[in-house]
Amino acid sequence: MTTRSIPLAALAVAVFVSTADAQQQAQQPEQQQPQQPAAAMPAVPPPACVAPDLPQKFADSRRIERFNREYRGYGECVNKYIDDTNALATAALQAGKVALDKLNAVNNELKERQGSK
Repeated sequence: MTTRSIPLAALAVAVFVSTADAQQQAQQPEQQQPQQPAAAMPAVPPPACVAPDLPQKFADSRRIERFNREYRGYGECVNKYIDDTNALATAALQAGKVALDKLNAVNNELKERQGSK
């Protein structure tokens, strides 16, 4: 079974986007438009996979075969959990990128309008 790690870049994007938003708010005049509350990030549940009990040192072949089946099932369950969690993290990263692209578009338009005065 291979070990995988869950990307932590989603957290970095969220921090970056919130920092950029705070900087934008600091640059805006006193009259601000009311903001919508930020969407809450979904909670990531722990894996529901059940690890098999290890056989005793001198277990019979049937017990070892059962352990091997349970262990393969456990590995498949953990890998599916990792795949699902990575898909969620990827979706969060994409959403952060879309939000950042929108912020950059507004900032670019603002710069263009200020330059044309």
